[in-house]
This record gives sequence, structure tokens and C-alpha cells, in this order.
Amino acid sequence: MVLPIVFKDSILERIKQEANANLNAKFDFKDVDLSLITTFPYFGFSLEGLEISGIEEFEGEKLLSAGEFSLSIDLMSVLSGESYRIEKISVNDLDLNVLILENGKANFDIMKETDATVDTSSSSESTPFHLALSSYELKNINLNYRDLEGDMAFALQGLNHVGSGDFTENVVGLKTHTEVEAMSFAMEGMDYLSRVQLESDFDMDLIQDKFRFNFGKNYVSLNGLKLNFEGWFAMPDESMDMDLKFSSPDNSFKSLISLIPALYYKDFESLKTSGEFKLNGLVQGKYINEIYPSFDINLMIREGFFQYPDLPSAVSDVNVDFQIVNKSRNLDNLEMHLPRIEAKVAGSQISGSFDLKDPMRDPDFKFMAQAKANLEDLSKAVPLEGYKMAGTVDIDMNAAGRLSMIDNEQYDALKAGGYAKASNLQFGGDSLGMEISLPKAELSLSPQMAKLGPTTLIYEGNTMEMEGQLDNLLSYALRDELLKGELEFYSPRLDLLALAGEESSEASSDPVESDTAALAVIRLPENIDFHLNAKVDSLLYDQIRISQLVGGVRLKEGRASLENVKMQMLGGAMRMNGGYDSKPELPLAEFDFAIEGFSFRESYEALDMVKQIAPIMKNMEGRYTMDLSMSTLLGSDMSPQMNSVNASGSLATKSVQTGGKVFDQLATFLKNPDYRQLKVSDIDLEFTLEDGQLKVEPFDFKLAGQKADLGGSMSLAQDLDFDLNTTIPLSGLKADAYLKQFQTLSGGSIPLKVKIGGTATSPEVRPSLGNLKQQLGDELKQKLNQAVDSVKTQVKEEVNKKLDELVKAAEEQGDKLIAEAKARGDQLKAEAKKQADKLRATGEEAAQKILDEAGTNPLKQAAAKPLAEKARKEANDKAQKLEDEAAQQANGLIKSAEEQKQKLIENARAKAQI
Repeated sequence: MVLPIVFKDSILERIKQEANANLNAKFDFKDVDLSLITTFPYFGFSLEGLEISGIEEFEGEKLLSAGEFSLSIDLMSVLSGESYRIEKISVNDLDLNVLILENGKANFDIMKETDATVDTSSSSESTPFHLALSSYELKNINLNYRDLEGDMAFALQGLNHVGSGDFTENVVGLKTHTEVEAMSFAMEGMDYLSRVQLESDFDMDLIQDKFRFNFGKNYVSLNGLKLNFEGWFAMPDESMDMDLKFSSPDNSFKSLISLIPALYYKDFESLKTSGEFKLNGLVQGKYINEIYPSFDINLMIREGFFQYPDLPSAVSDVNVDFQIVNKSRNLDNLEMHLPRIEAKVAGSQISGSFDLKDPMRDPDFKFMAQAKANLEDLSKAVPLEGYKMAGTVDIDMNAAGRLSMIDNEQYDALKAGGYAKASNLQFGGDSLGMEISLPKAELSLSPQMAKLGPTTLIYEGNTMEMEGQLDNLLSYALRDELLKGELEFYSPRLDLLALAGEESSEASSDPVESDTAALAVIRLPENIDFHLNAKVDSLLYDQIRISQLVGGVRLKEGRASLENVKMQMLGGAMRMNGGYDSKPELPLAEFDFAIEGFSFRESYEALDMVKQIAPIMKNMEGRYTMDLSMSTLLGSDMSPQMNSVNASGSLATKSVQTGGKVFDQLATFLKNPDYRQLKVSDIDLEFTLEDGQLKVEPFDFKLAGQKADLGGSMSLAQDLDFDLNTTIPLSGLKADAYLKQFQTLSGGSIPLKVKIGGTATSPEVRPSLGNLKQQLGDELKQKLNQAVDSVKTQVKEEVNKKLDELVKAAEEQGDKLIAEAKARGDQLKAEAKKQADKLRATGEEAAQKILDEAGTNPLKQAAAKPLAEKARKEANDKAQKLEDEAAQQANGLIKSAEEQKQKLIENARAKAQI
């Protein structure tokens, strides 16, 4: 008993080391306290400042933070060894943050794998062990559960819970009391509970050998709504068996509407209410695999009414009849009935109905919705501080039939019709933070489609006009099947930053720094086939101004494709084709650009990628044309992963004025300031970007009127390796040391070789001059040879050879593109296999973990087996899908490269004929 106290520090440090060695997480605590004298006759233990934090992809995510964990145990029971009697367990100030990523990996799965095995061959009998717990307590517990894979979130704030019971008995009389300050639950973008206050008392008997709970007097209160529970729940084997009933003892309408946050948290006590409601339900039977218990849940509201005392109008005549019932052992016979839902809001009538049968096999549905409302009157019945609304809506829609009628195109048997109209709708106010108006909109429904008539939307000064249709809407709504659509879109002016809720670029002349901190991977729906034809007269994004944008966008199977999108920008014009594939873990962007007349300087100032791969454009004045094909993976912030960028293309310009640090150093070497700014003409170059290297094939051009050639490469770290070869007239050489060498000569030119190294921001230039006398002799010989050769037919022979040379070069370039595409495809498939293997391993780990957690309890083992198999199957399905998608992308890359090769050959033949 004394040793742990004497060697406390050493023991605590060893505990931390062992814990971190066996966890895929960071484990730490501040202190441990062991007491006996002050707690006698109990032995006291407390752990303070416990923290468990994530690593790797969970770096920065804290799984658990506990202020204090303590227990009091009867000292004599420890000494006797027969039964440990725990007087109290207490946990204070606990924050638990659970996170499940889109790939299914969870931050609470922190135990490292071990090869250790347990020897179960011993035949010795185990010593009986008994644990007696008198009470336990949880104070100030906060839970934040985020499931990105299931698109679900659950949060508890300020949970306080106490319970007591004697677990040494077979029948445990368990009494609990729970309070929660705020409870929220959301799934798939919909809030089901928002900041709901909870209080509950449960009085139950736990029959341990049958694992059955018999409920006595129990209740749960959600805000002002109180529900009573009775019945029993058991897990006798791998199944769950139950007979539960619940009902609301308070039938006042006010208790029900307390669940509406906008009402409950705004002068709820002073709210005038009347009306009554009934809520009751039962769940009876077994649940195992595909067998479900029967259930019957009913809600009725009659003449509901509420009014704020300082507002002139009310919400009245609220009437609802709702039932969801299943009388069979499966969900095929599930029925949902909502024959009546109606209310008057400040005199505007709203009503509807809904009925659904046989939802699992062939949904039999019927719905109706009617409303005529003036939105401005809504603020007369419900306080909307900071919000403004105006305009009218008129809705009268209905549909009835079976989903099979749509599948079989039996539109004559399907009933669907009606409309939804809006006129002069306006939304605004300080709390909304934006201004939206809808002068005109109309949606009409038919069995085949939902048609959007001419509609105008004005948002933050941006006017958008739309018209189109949606096909298969009912199948999409009822069975999540493929939704097809066509939309014509026109806008005279769009400011994308304003649409995103940021300050317009026109509001300030200062450069706008991009902020991608809040960006995340955009996953496009895979069950939508949507085509958009767009025309935008003027579009503004950040500091980029685009005009006369026209083209098509296709959204299909999780991929957005641009179809011949044309626009004018950066002083020129551009045409785009390509797509964004959101299905891979890292999305893939592939685009082809045809650029005509872009400004060098404007391109540098507006495009971040140009600053990264072509910083020389900063010091260039002029315009260029370019053909570019590129592909890149996008990171979690939607920015290009530069090490994955692959591109090839060509750039040409007739004339450009250029300068910068390279020419500053050249001018210093020549002692001629005229070389700080030089005219460059007749540039026509080809380049590639792969494996982090921008490579420029050697090309001929004119520099300050002299023939020149340049070639080399630049890394993504902007390390330069270029060679420039040209000549300069002797008159351009002002350095005294060289003038003395050539002072006897009256004219001519001299070779100039320049090695360009260093970085783009700090280049290093190493120039060198050739031998002038030798150069003049070579020029004289060349002129004599040209005079002799002029009488020959060399020109004709060269023309005849031109075709073969160009075609051969085109074939070589095409073969290179195909090889690169195959290599890239192999890389994609290898990456996909790696990720797929990882998914399968993760699934196997999850399955094994489920089985391990079941332990030796046969009931838990039986329940765990189907869950483990499900985890394996889901992981294998995701892995196979990932590999199939990679193979498809790889084949597409090769096909595209083969098409490019054929195009190169055709262009070469045409060029030779010219």
C-alpha cells in the first residue's frame, strides 16, 4: 500500500510510456491521487487531467479530455479478495469528441495491433469475482459525435447523470436521473433535434442472467414535452426482444411546440396557446437480422393555436393526424398515413396530406400540398428579428400511383399534376446578411416531369434567369433513382465572390487574397444526370473579369464535364473542355485549354498556377496563344496537388517586351543598360510538366533582332536550369575589357552563351562571349557556300524531305504521349490498389474489433458476427469500386493519348503541304 505512494512519479511516467507504446494516439494525464487516511474506511483513487489526442489524419483532434475520474472502494473488500465493494464512481468535466471519416476510419479506434496470444490451455479453475457498485455519477459531460461517412452528427452539452444499484444481485434495482442542457441531432443535412433540453428519471429492474430490463415509473422530458415509458426490453440471445409503450401525459399543444427552437428560445413562457395533442406508440416483438418488431406510433393535434402577445396575428387551426404502423415481421408492409396536416398563418391557409404503403417493394404513394400565403404576414405571427420577407406563394400539387408505373412508363395510370408559383418574393435583413428576390417563378408537375417555367432570381445584385425541366423526379424522391434534368441559364452579370457570401471584388481595389481554409472536397451526386447550357455576359471572380461566357456543363455519375465552354478574359479568349471527377478519394481534374491573345502580365497577376510554373511572365509585356492539356489531383482544400500535375502544350507570341533580374545581370555584364529591357519575337515553343519538372524543348526565336535559341527546365521549387544562345552586335558591347580586345575591328557580331541557374526569385546568370575573329571568318565562308549552293536544287529536296521529318516527329511525340498515359494509368491503378488494400485491411480490423469486443459472451458473439461481416463487405465493396474507377480512368488516358497522336500526325501532314 505504501510503495505506490513512495514511487509515485516513476510509476506515473512508466504508465504513460506503456500507454503511448500501445496506442495509436497521444496519452497523457496531469496527476494521480491515492488516499486512505482522509477517506477511511474507503480507499480513494482519482485521475486528473486525462487527455487522449489523435495522430496522423486525426492530428489536432482531441478524442477525450477529462477533468477528474475518481472512485471509492471499501478497503476490507479489497483485502478479503472475494468481492470488491465500490462505494462510488465519479467522472467530472469530460469532453468526448468522436469523429468517423468518409473512409470509415474512426478516431476512437486507437489500440495498436498485437501478436500476443492468450494461453487458454490451462485447466485450472478461475477464481470467482464479484463487483458491488453502490452509485455512480457523471458531471458536466460534453459529447460531440461526427460521422462524415454516414453524414450524421450528434451533440450533448452539459450532461449530468447519477445512478445507483447493487450489481451483486441477479435482479438489480437500478435508479437513474439525467439532465442535459442541450441535445442536437442532424442527418443528411436535416436538423431533427436542435439544442433540446432533456431530463429523465428511470426506475428499472435489470435481470442479469436474462439480460432483461423491466421498466417501472419512467419519463423523459424534451424541453416542455414529457413522455412516459413502460414495458420491458431483453436480449436473451443474439436477438432483441421488447414490449414497450410510450405516451404523453400532458396533452397541451404548448408542450409539443416546445420542440421548435425558434419558439422555445423566444419568450416561450409568454406565448399564448390553446389546443390539444395526443402522442402514443408501442413497439412489440423481436429484432434480429431482417426480422423487425411491430410498431404503431400516432400523433394527433386539434385546433392548435399560438400567438406572441406583442404581435398582431397568430398561427391557428393547426390540425394533424399522423400514423406510422408496421404489423408484420418485416418492413414490406410498413404504412405511413398523414391524411391531414393544416394550419393558418396570419390568415394564410396551408394544408396537405401524404400516404405511403409497400415502400420496400413497390411504393404506393399519394400526396397533396396546397398553400396560398403572403410572406410579409408571417412576421406578424412569428418574431423574425433581423429578417425581412415579402411576396406571395401559391401551391397546388398532387400525385398518386405506384413507382412501378413510372418505371414502366405507364404515365396514363399515374396521377400527377399541379403547380407552385411565386411572385415578387424578397428575402433580406441583417440576420440573413444578404438580399434575395424572386420576381417570378413557376414549377408545374406532370407524370413525366417537373417543368420550371421562366424564372428570375436576383441575389446580391446578380440577376439569373432559368428555364428547364426535371425528369424522373418521383422515382428520385421515393427510391433515390437517377434524376435527369435540362436547364437553360442566363445572367447579364455574376460576381462569384458575392454569390459565395464574401465581399465583392468590386468593393475594393486592393488585391484579394484567396482563403481556402474553409474549403473541402466537393463530392458530386452520382445519381444525377443534369445538363446545363449557360450564357453569362459578365462574370467576376476575385480579380479575374470574364465576359461572353457560353457553353455546357454536364453533371453525371459524380463527374462535372465542361463542353466547349468559351469566354473572354485576360485580354484574350479561351475555350475549355474537360471535367472534374469527384469519385476518387483525391478528385481528378482534366482539362484542355485553347487560349488566344492572353496578356502575359495579367495572367501572372490573376492566376496562382502561373506564378508557380511561369514566374517569368511577371516581367513580360505582350500577348500569347497557347494550347494546353493538363491533369491534376486535388487536395482536401480543392487546390491542385502540384506533384501530381501533368501537362503538355505549346505557346507562341509574335512580339513581347521582357526584362527582369536575368536581363539586369546580362546588362551589367555587357555594361549596356539597353539590355535590361529587350524585345523578343517569333516565339513558338513546346513544353511539358511532369514529375514536378517544367521542361521547355529548345526553340528558335529573335532576341533584340538577333537569332537565338533557349531550352531547359524548372522544378516546382522554381530551381532554374536553362541555356540561352544568341549573338550580339559589337556595338552592343560596352564593357571596356572586351572593347580593347576588339578595338581594331569596325563591325560584326559575336556569339553570346548564357547559363541561367539559381531560382526564379534569385536567378544566377553566367554569360560568356565567343571569338570575334573566328566568327567573322565563319560568316565569310557561309556566304561563299550559299553563293555556290544557290545554283543547286537543294530547296526542292528539302521540301520533299519535310513531310517525312514532320510525320516522324509527330509519331515520336505521339508515342511519348501514349507512354506517358500508360505510366500515368499504371500509377493511378497502383494508387487505387494501395488505397483499396488499405480499405480492406481497415474493414478486417473493424470486423475483428467487433468480434473481439464481444469477448466470450455468447450473446454478444452472436450479435457481433453479422455486424463484423457487414463491415467486411462494405470495405470490400468500396475497395473494388475504387479499383474499377482507376482502371476506367487509366483506359481513358490511353485512349486520349492515342487520339492526340493521330491529331499530331494529321497536323504534320497539313503543315508540310503548306
